[in-house]
This record gives sequence, structure tokens and C-alpha cells, in this order.
Amino acid sequence: MDLQWGISTACMYPQPMEKTLKSFVQAGIDCTELFVNTFSEFSPASARRYQKILRNGGTKVVSVHPFTSAIEGLLLFSEYPGRFREGLELYKRYFDFAAHMGAGVVVLHGCIQPPGVPEERYWERYDRLHRQAISQGVRLAQENVVRYMSGSLDMLRRMRENIPDVCFVLDIKQAVRSGYDPFQVLEAMGERIVHVHISDHSPEADCLLPGKGGFDFEKLVQKLEVIHHDLSLVLELYRSDFLDFQDLVNSYQFLKESGKNL
Repeated sequence: MDLQWGISTACMYPQPMEKTLKSFVQAGIDCTELFVNTFSEFSPASARRYQKILRNGGTKVVSVHPFTSAIEGLLLFSEYPGRFREGLELYKRYFDFAAHMGAGVVVLHGCIQPPGVPEERYWERYDRLHRQAISQGVRLAQENVVRYMSGSLDMLRRMRENIPDVCFVLDIKQAVRSGYDPFQVLEAMGERIVHVHISDHSPEADCLLPGKGGFDFEKLVQKLEVIHHDLSLVLELYRSDFLDFQDLVNSYQFLKESGKNL
């Protein structure tokens, strides 16, 4: 299994995307997730600027995270059909941007609890969105998120059972915030995991730099070895969870070296 380690641009919020990418390239980060924060940031013109920055180094874009994830329940999973049609058109732009950047995954939060639609409708909407993403050369991956439908282990299991080609993003801190051991969420998602958001945690804090808490990263890699495709694992923390950019780089290097030794 080929593990790719990286850092999400979300870690440096609210620093502008271009500045963050330049710092990633200069630091030699292998891969990144682009967390877009404005509509202009996923325009064709922005994609060309980002590609120019990335050509100066070896940093690869592996995923795209929409800033509209907070209102996906409203855009994509409500009972109002016209809003879904327009939401789909918006997400086609995300899919196109991701494909142009060489990313294989677009991250989905989905519908907040209580659900706006029944589970069966949720699966149908996800399936339509995912098939559209695949037609544009990417995959739409459901992330586990606290207070969302996807924060439930049972929901994740039922998605896996009812959508044969469903894809998942495993987020460690979100699992902890939902009251689960992250390995419970990993088992629920199984072989359908395509991307991982990495963080550490302790009894006192649910989001820490790797190595600052007690999470078993060796066990994580061993569990992921049963997944027979390339996987990207990116640090995704909040700006308040570390001191400076060098902290992130040191944590990234810790993970990358640990992965080599397992």
C-alpha cells in the first residue's frame, strides 16, 4: 500500500490559499488538501495560479474540501428539488476544479442532524452526486462529522451496505467528538476509505498535533494495510492547535518517518 502523507491548507486558515501553497512547496510537503474558502478560489483562473505554484516543487493535490460543506444539508439534501438541481450545478464546479488540480477526492459533510430527508433519499442524493463526480474524473467521499448524519456509526454502516461504490473520509478528531474510538469508525467504513484526516488527541484535548497525544498511529497504518489502493493522509487541525508553521512541518515529518518504519 502506498501511503501519501500531507497537510491540509485548512490548518493555516485564514491565511490566503496561495501563500499557504507556496509555504508547502518550499517545505517539501508531499501532498495537500485544498480547503477552498471562496467561490473565486475554485475558479479556472485560480486553478491555473495554483498549478503554477505547485510546478515549482513536488507537492501534489490529493483532495478538495468545499467551504459550502456547512450548508450541504440545505443545498443538496432538502426536500426542495430545485435547490438540489442548483446545488448539483455548484458541485460540478468543485468536481471540475478538483480534476484540474489532479485531486482524486472531493470531501462531503452532508446533512446535519436532525435529517432534512429520510436516509433512503440521502443515499439516493449521494449516489447521484457521486456518479456525477466520477463522470468528471473524481470521487465524492463522505466524511464522518459530529452533529451530522455521518457522525453516526449506524449511518455509515448503512451507507456502505446500500451504496456499493460509496467512498469515505475518515476524520480522527471528528470520531472523537462523536464519542467513538476512531477505530470503530474505521471498521464501519472498511475498504471504502479513500482519504484520512489526521490528528492526535488526549483526555484533555480532542485535536492535537500527532505525537502530542496518545493515538496509536502504528495501529492505524496496520489497519489501513488491508485497503488495496493508494491512500492519502493529511494533517487537518485548527490554527489554535499549534504554535506556528514549523510545528506543522515537524508533525508531518514525524508521521512520514513513522510510516516508513512500520
